Amino acid sequence: YDLVLMDVHLPGINGTEATSEIRKFNTSTPIIALTAISLNENREMLLSYGMDEVITKPFVPEEFYEILFKF
Repeated sequence: YDLVLMDVHLPGINGTEATSEIRKFNTSTPIIALTAISLNENREMLLSYGMDEVITKPFVPEEFYEILFKF
């Protein structure tokens, strides 16, 4: 994949666990977290699991595209 949009609250396994598992065999594909949790409180924690960027829902489409175009 060129890029992964990872919801933080997945059924069965959360996004941080899924990202940690992906990073065991793939360190190059960008993973962008999608979360409804406050960005100020959780950005560093999410990045520590191997995510490359964080987008807080709801988001402004222009800001979403700006982040996507980084990768």
